[in-house]
Amino acid sequence: NELQYRTVEWSKNVARTINSHPFSLDGASHFVLPDLPDMFPAKSGFVKQYYDSTKSVDFLEPLNTSTLAHVKNERPLRIATISACSHNRESITQTALSFIGSDRISLGCGGGVDKILVVGGNNKKTKSYSNLSSVDAIKFVSEALRDCHSHSSLHDQVWAVSDPNVKSNSDLELVLRKMDAGASGIITQPFLLSRSFTNFEKYPDDMDYIVGVPFPRTSKSLEFWAGLLGPENLEIYNDDLFLRHMKHFESGKDSYNWVISYINHILNCFGDRVKGLHFMPISNTKDLISLFNTTTS
Repeated sequence: NELQYRTVEWSKNVARTINSHPFSLDGASHFVLPDLPDMFPAKSGFVKQYYDSTKSVDFLEPLNTSTLAHVKNERPLRIATISACSHNRESITQTALSFIGSDRISLGCGGGVDKILVVGGNNKKTKSYSNLSSVDAIKFVSEALRDCHSHSSLHDQVWAVSDPNVKSNSDLELVLRKMDAGASGIITQPFLLSRSFTNFEKYPDDMDYIVGVPFPRTSKSLEFWAGLLGPENLEIYNDDLFLRHMKHFESGKDSYNWVISYINHILNCFGDRVKGLHFMPISNTKDLISLFNTTTS
């Protein structure tokens, strides 16, 4: 199964990995950048520095996106995340359009920001401008890009997220609403529970689906991932699939083999319906490098 997308969640650990192992993640199609206001400072030299790979790169700041200059052939591209909870209609529109311009990294350019990922976000640690929903945020971003005459096709580059692990049909309903609002692709949470597979089968066909791949190293880190699913999933320890995952680590088996088994299970179940995988290593970049070395060699 030839995957169209191999996206990697950008973090300090990923930046350090590229710094210490240049080209180790060259097989990635995109890096998904977090919603940090200073990620693309308009007046900084980051943009010029990124495109001019012949000049030295400053690695003093591990989250500095100029680290991506280590990637060959101006790849991977980037997916910029925008959190709905931090915006109102005006500010989210301005933020989306700010990726189109001479002093910012342009959508669609080689090595630049190729897509915008709209998430709901968590405003507990930030001052929220409004209670803007993710669906409305997708609508406003899509409309803004569509109305930008010089980039009229970019409304097709808006992605959203989903969690197929939820118990009810609420996730399916949300996916349908996001699609209607203008999302053309979905990055999912990892499929950790049995129902995530049956829920995903109900998703509409007219979308690009990129399935989340976690990188737990132990049963404890697997429980961390399970905890991210929320309090409604406390019954996970009665789920057959999750218990099999736990048994793998409790028996002392290798974490890398678990990742390979997880990916094979996804692709064997859904084949070409899955357009890509979204790698979420957190701190386990060792297995991530091994995976890329295996699949790109």
